[in-house]
Amino acid sequence: MEIKIVVASHKVYPMPTEDIYLPLHVGKELSDKDFGFKGDNIGDNISSKNQSYNELTALYWIWKNINADYKGLAHYRRYFSIDGKNPITKREAVKLCTDSEVIVPISKKFYIISAYFHYTRSQKKMINIHTKDLDTLRDVIEELYPNYLETFNAKIKSRKLHMCNMFIMKNELFHKYCSFLFDVIEEVEHRIPSRLRVYGALSEFLLDTFLENNQILYKEVKMLELEKKSFCEKLKDRIKQAL
Repeated sequence: MEIKIVVASHKVYPMPTEDIYLPLHVGKELSDKDFGFKGDNIGDNISSKNQSYNELTALYWIWKNINADYKGLAHYRRYFSIDGKNPITKREAVKLCTDSEVIVPISKKFYIISAYFHYTRSQKKMINIHTKDLDTLRDVIEELYPNYLETFNAKIKSRKLHMCNMFIMKNELFHKYCSFLFDVIEEVEHRIPSRLRVYGALSEFLLDTFLENNQILYKEVKMLELEKKSFCEKLKDRIKQAL
């Protein structure tokens, strides 16, 4: 079984050394720096869109340029982990993928707010704009994938979500998901003016929509965060959003 997990990074950072990991310089087309990583601007790519697409430029690059039985995405400071202390090893990854077609991080819980509220209130001055973002995303799903609409509506009202566009997925499902995701996001791009992180942030609502709508079983694994905020810091952030 061949597994390839691309690690998206926009700066120099220590990387796992096992051969299942491939460090990728995201937004390389926009940068004159060389971190010694492969760039997301080679082959079929959307590297130039990184400022608004974020890790989606890595996801697109994996979809179009990597051939493996299972393909996944991690971040330079976020990894899948069994013990909560170290990124998964090749042996652990093989075991996980043998048992499941999809691996996702444990869902993020919002507790006192919904996923919709979390997005729309993430910046007070942007509430109206963020609300219009989600309205536009909903409209596009209704037009292009109407059978996904009910699931999408349920997910934005829920209080938990698999975040960060992180997953490891069997190749066939990876292709199906990326076809869905980029169909939707590219149409959203035509309707919402480009700005920092907008399309990458909106795409975080699509993974659970895809998995649940297609009744795809998945395995949840801990997310190792190398620059993790404390519980108190996270709670303060949530309270600020709710005010």
